[in-house]
This record gives sequence, structure tokens and C-alpha cells, in this order.
Amino acid sequence: MKKVLILLMLLVVSCGGSSEETVVEDITTTTVQDTTTTTTTVQDTTTTTIPPIPTSDINYIELFNSKLGTELCSDAKEIDTTSEECLRQYKENLNYLITLQNEIGDFGSDLIAYYETYPELVNQEYENYINFIENEYSQVFTVANDVENKYIERFGGSPILSEINFDDLSNLSVGCEVGWSFEASENFNSGSLLFKNNSGEFIEVNIFHDNLSGYFKLMNTGGVFKLESGTVKNFLNEEFQISLNSFFVEHLFHRISKVEIPSSITKGQKFEIKISVEPVSNVEIDRITINFLNPLNSSFDNSTIISTNSIQDGVATFYANFLTEPFDPSSITYIGSESNPIDVYFENGIGDYKLGMINIYSKGSNVYDGYYINSKDASNGYSMPLASRCGQLDQYQINPLNYNELLLKINK
Repeated sequence: MKKVLILLMLLVVSCGGSSEETVVEDITTTTVQDTTTTTTTVQDTTTTTIPPIPTSDINYIELFNSKLGTELCSDAKEIDTTSEECLRQYKENLNYLITLQNEIGDFGSDLIAYYETYPELVNQEYENYINFIENEYSQVFTVANDVENKYIERFGGSPILSEINFDDLSNLSVGCEVGWSFEASENFNSGSLLFKNNSGEFIEVNIFHDNLSGYFKLMNTGGVFKLESGTVKNFLNEEFQISLNSFFVEHLFHRISKVEIPSSITKGQKFEIKISVEPVSNVEIDRITINFLNPLNSSFDNSTIISTNSIQDGVATFYANFLTEPFDPSSITYIGSESNPIDVYFENGIGDYKLGMINIYSKGSNVYDGYYINSKDASNGYSMPLASRCGQLDQYQINPLNYNELLLKINK
């Protein structure tokens, strides 16, 4: 019975028989002798019609040879070494042939029933189909299972991704374009990496198995970029989290990573402002000066200038005292300390004062001085450029500070 079931599965291919009906004429001669000496001969003729041989619109042998022959890569059946693309096609073609088993079985059942009824019509073509089923098609199920397991073994599981490689470390600098590349295991399909520095700027890298390299323009303020999130997928579309080392993007200006401003102040109140600064390598900062924009006309308010040289562990602290009455700005000292804060007066008195300008001065040479300006809200509308190895960089190109969040609220 098992052999018959196998036969049912590929005898479908039997598309060689004629669709014409076969007519058989059965002639019987009967001799009848009467009581006389005369002999009479009677001829009885019976005609039997044989139905046509079952046929199929699909030549399954040709289809089999195409799916497992001409359509495949030349090395597809070398399942330990062939490429993912070729092994996947081999797997898909085998699975497609398996989906035909019911059609092949139904057609084979029709053929067997026919030839059992008319055994005298069995021919070599019929025998060839039987051999094809037993020796070739019957093996598809085992081969498909082996190929499926090999595909999972080679292209499933957690992919391995190397650390990011940069083609020119001298270009790993603010404002420059740098090439990157990775090395990956053969089960790596795609990946998405998001690096973030301490001021909230991102560098996103998307990679694919057939393209493990690319370029990005470093439009940021630089600093150390750590992996915020890293996701890789294999060819089974399974997702895994990975970890990678951080990298440093060079900056030729003193970069600001954080500004801390009081939520609100009132007249007569002492307050502090903190700015986190990362100096250019081997360059010492002398002092930092800030001022605010007048909310009435968005101009720089000279009565709000505050300076400090109190810089510890990269954090500059500004000490100020909000006067209750106006004063002459030319008569004060702008460098303040915790024990002797700078006197300031906000002309408008009430409202939101946006941070307008930050000046960072270096000791020895002013080559590395830094200027951060809220040019969007300043009446003059200019933006001081920042130094870059690949040319000057306008602040609007990198937007290192969100001035809309840097508000000093003045209460009554």
C-alpha cells in the first residue's frame, strides 16, 4: 500500500497518452443447424468503447527538473558552503514541489485505476513515471528536511558584528565626512545602531548583509558617542540586542554638553547657573561669560552679563544676585564667586529671558575660544562659526543648544 501511495504522487506526470477513444470490435461466429440438411451461419458483432487515458496540463517531470536544476545556482546543492541566497532558493523550490503532492497523488490514483482496468495498454512511458516517483520524487521530502535544517543551522541564531571601523581616523572630526565598515557572520541580515553623546546628539548607522559599509557627515558637536541601542537580525528575521564600544568624535572648539538654569527667580534672590564644558584637548579655559536676551526686543541685554572662572571637573558655575533696582553696568566687576556673586538686573522685570550668548575664552591663545549664540532670536540674526577640521561650521547646522528650553523665568 505504501508503494501505491508513492506511485500516486508522481504518476501525475503522465501526460503522454492519447485522448482518443479506443473502439474494439468483438466478432463472434455462430453456426446453427436445423433438422433439415441445410446449415445456416449467423454472425454476432459486439462493439466495446475504452475511455481515454487520464492526462494532466502539467508535465511534472519537466517541472521537477526545472525547480531542482536550471533554476538553481550551480552550487546550490553544496548546502554547507553555498550562499544564503542560493540555499534559500533551493529550500523554497523543494517546498514548492512538496505542495504538489496532493495533485500528484490524485492524478496518480486515476492512472493506476485506469491501467488496472486496461492492463493490456501499459507502456514504457507509464513504467518511466513509476520509476521517477520511486527514485526521484520520493526523495524530495527527506532532502527538503535536510536543507531546512541546514538553513536554520547556518543562517539562524545570534549574528556576530565587529566593532565599527573608520577608514580615516583623521576625518573622525566634527564637520567631516567619514567612511565606516563592519565585519559580520554569515547569519547577519541587517542591523540598526544608534550612538548618542552626552549632549543628546545622535549618530545612526543602518547596515545590511550585502552592504556593510557607508559614510556619514559628522554634523554634531563631537565628543564621546556611546551605543544607545543596537539591534541585529538574522535571516529568520529573529532580532537580537548587541553591545559595541564607544568612539570619540574630535572637536576643535570647547563643546557644551549641558546647561542648568533655575526654573525661576525673583528680585533680591541669589542664584546659580551651571554649564558643563569639554575643552579642546590640552587647552585650558580661562573664563566663560553669558548674557540673556531682552524678551521685549530679543536684543542682547548688557545688564545681564555674568562671567566666571570657577571651573571644576568640566563644570563652570556662575554666581549672581538679582538686584531689586537698576544699576550702571559699567561700574561693576563681571567675574563672580560664591562669596561675591555678580549683581545683575533684568530690565523688563517679568518674563522669560532666553540665554543669548556664551563666550568661552582660552588661556594663552584665543585660537580655541568658543562662541555660542542664539542667532534665531537675536535681533542681529548672526551665527558665530565653530572651528572644524573640514572648514568652519555654522551653529545652525548642528544646533548644539536648544535655546527654547534655556529660559530664565522672572517672577514678580
